[in-house]
Amino acid sequence: ATSARAAFVAGSPLCLNFRPDGKTCYPDQTYASVIDLHTEASDVPTGLAVQRRGRLLAVAHGGQNRIRLFDKTTGVLVRDMAVRLQPKALNQLAMSPAGDLWVISGRTVLRYTDLDGEPRVATTISTLERPLALGTAEAGDDSVWVADGGASQQLKRFDREGQAAQVIGVALGYGNDPAVAGDKLFFGTSRDQERTAVGVAADGSVWVVDTQNNRMLRFPAGALA
Repeated sequence: ATSARAAFVAGSPLCLNFRPDGKTCYPDQTYASVIDLHTEASDVPTGLAVQRRGRLLAVAHGGQNRIRLFDKTTGVLVRDMAVRLQPKALNQLAMSPAGDLWVISGRTVLRYTDLDGEPRVATTISTLERPLALGTAEAGDDSVWVADGGASQQLKRFDREGQAAQVIGVALGYGNDPAVAGDKLFFGTSRDQERTAVGVAADGSVWVVDTQNNRMLRFPAGALA
């Protein structure tokens, strides 16, 4: 609430950069309390999601096929989950208003429930081309928005049971027509790579990074392609 840096009871001190003497840390590079600290490049976090009303913070590690659940206040590790993930993908997690965790796992999207008890998969969405990023509302609706790449290049909304509810964008994106338009998306960063991010505002509108066109687009609630 005060925008001050939080201290985790279960955290560890960290210096990102030392002065030339190799012993003294630069003041603005000192962190008294960090969690989920890993030093190998293959261990870096590839996704982050937090329960709004619950106590859990979820961190994905694609290189390890792990999702770690922490107490978001104390920093204590609550659970370590084995989940198939993409090693270098980002934005692989999103938390629903009810506290369930949506996860991109390969070409499927999974919803895990009962995170504070015995986590289990409650929903599997397997009708996607190449899911790249997830977005959920802050309150109310438990659906998930999926930025679907590959031959789709669209935003797709699914309800909590995995039923298709809404689509934004022209199928194939710019695959058939290079003319730039407001209802077309292109998530490619190069010939073989794609990346984007999705955010859902309080009014239900959806923001998405239209990567190749160097722009961000906002679609009002209810917009349909």
